[in-house]
Formats: sequence, C-alpha cells, structure tokens
Amino acid sequence: MVDGGYAIYVEGTIEKAGGMSCRPNVPSDCVPAPLVRFRWGLPHGVAYGDCEWIDPTVANSSVTLTFPAVDWLHTTVGADSPTLRAQWIADADLDRDGETTLAELQSIDAATLLTRRRGYDLSGALDPIATVYDFLREQTRALGLRSWGQCGSAQNL
Repeated sequence: MVDGGYAIYVEGTIEKAGGMSCRPNVPSDCVPAPLVRFRWGLPHGVAYGDCEWIDPTVANSSVTLTFPAVDWLHTTVGADSPTLRAQWIADADLDRDGETTLAELQSIDAATLLTRRRGYDLSGALDPIATVYDFLREQTRALGLRSWGQCGSAQNL
C-alpha cells in the first residue's frame, strides 16, 4: 500500500449466475458477465472523528472500526441505504474483459450510470461526483461513518 500510495485497497469479485454487464449509456446493450473482478487502490486518506463503540454491552475504551463488504454497494453517499447494488461495478467494465478498472471508472460520467432512476442519490457527498470513480471515492470516505464502531465525522487528509 505504501509503494502504491494507497490509503485503502480493495480487491474482490461480484458474481451472479446469469449476471449481465450493460453499457452505461446504452442500457439495452448487454453481454453475459457472471463474474466481474476489481482491484482498486485509492490514495484518498480520511480522518474519522467522534468515534464510539456502538455495542453498550461491551466495556471498551478504544474503538475498532470494522468495514463490512456491503458498504461498497450502498446507493446513497454518506448515509446508510437500505438499497444495495453491485450492478454499477459490472456496467463499468467498459471493455467487457471481466475486470472493472479505476481507469474505466474515471471515464464514465456519473450522471449516465448512477441516476436517480436507477436508485442512486449522490447528494451526501463531501466533494462533487462527476465520474463513477468519484462515487467510489465518496463511498470510501463514508466507510468509517457506516462501520461497526461508528464515527460521527470524516475529514479529508
């Protein structure tokens, strides 16, 4: 992480039998995508404040933040969302090679893929969201606010 200049690194796959990847600007242009990989190193550091352990039954003077994997899939920024979607990751695989890269995320207009019609609300972002990469950046910053061991504030480093 130090060599890459990353504040956070996430690597994983989304998998769904019968899954599809559709062009962000042409939602009817789809191809089978039962498995899509991603490896994202992000340099955006965040300092969390006002953190507290949220389980009152456990005496603890320190806070350990645990980031559940589903936090990447919220359809809102900065707040908990009952709706979780991974389709944006599959649809951002522009070259349809089975891996969504940071370069692909940076090239997609957020207003094309992350629309209100598709259930996204980007209004809680600290910084403007112009690309899908910006959405990922904002979701990364919100991790500590949604973590197990909750924090009340986040500040860019």
